[in-house]
Formats: sequence, structure tokens, C-alpha cells
Amino acid sequence: MSLLAEAPPGRHFAQLHRDSDTLVESAFAFVEAGVRSDHSVLVITTADQEQRLFDRLAADKLHPKSLCNSGQMAVLYSDEILLQLLKDGVQIKLFGLNWFGLETERLQRAGYL
Repeated sequence: MSLLAEAPPGRHFAQLHRDSDTLVESAFAFVEAGVRSDHSVLVITTADQEQRLFDRLAADKLHPKSLCNSGQMAVLYSDEILLQLLKDGVQIKLFGLNWFGLETERLQRAGYL
């Protein structure tokens, strides 16, 4: 977990989880470290995992809706990203889609990048 919490700005880590609880705790450590350091955070998740993460953040006195409204945290849904990458189950694009760019631009405007 310390690797996630102590990651320098601009460093991104990907993790695979088999268990929902470890996924939520890992995401929480990453998000908490980022927002407490006044960094921006981009979360890519499913809607059900988003609620679990938001509940975990709220339990630690971090207010997810306020973080999103301020522009410090952005949430993208993995199923929507997959729909943009796949058409009829076939990969159509891997790079060149601008969903990350749009969220990055929003975070920059809010002063977090």
C-alpha cells in the first residue's frame, strides 16, 4: 500500500484484484494519499465499486461529492470506456480516444494538474 500512498506526482500504477474488499482498500489508499497531498485523482471504476469507494472515503471524513465538484477527483466508468473501445465485441480503437483528455483538462482548469 505504501507504493500507492507515496507515489510521486505523474506516476501511475495499475493493479489487478480478485477480491472486491482489497480493491476498495487499495483504491482508498491511492485516493486518500492523492487528495490529502492536494493532488488530482482520476478513478476508473464500475458504479457498484464507486459507491463502495465513496462510502469508504466518507467513513474517513473525505467527501467524494465535494472532491468531484471541486474538480480534484474525477470518476470514469469502466463499462463506458469499454463500449468506446469495442464495437460488437471487436476492438476498434486502443488509443486516440479523448475521454482521458477531457477529464485531464477539467482537472487542469480546477488547478490540480
